[in-house]
Amino acid sequence: MECSKHFKLVVVGVCALLVLSMAGDVNAACSLSQVRTCTSAVIAPNQMPSQQCCSELSAITDFNCFCSMLLNQGTNLNQDYINNALLIPSKCGEQGRNLRGQRCGNYAIP
Repeated sequence: MECSKHFKLVVVGVCALLVLSMAGDVNAACSLSQVRTCTSAVIAPNQMPSQQCCSELSAITDFNCFCSMLLNQGTNLNQDYINNALLIPSKCGEQGRNLRGQRCGNYAIP
């Protein structure tokens, strides 16, 4: 149970933080599973995200959805995971370029 809760919080953090752009309404097109392969890079900050993680980041199309998830779930997330997730787009190089500099609430992707 604790592992499942931990995983869900990490995935929510990854999803929400990697698309920090504008607040909007959550809709059915938004799914935590869209960036599930980024979880290990959030848990272990010294680990580089996988190529699959970076590909999933570059494929995100509904930034408003993920920003809303962050704003709705952010208080439930460990701040270390949030900080780690914010760094993933820069670690993905060109594939994370469209997310860098985006803002959502009090969060920003460097």
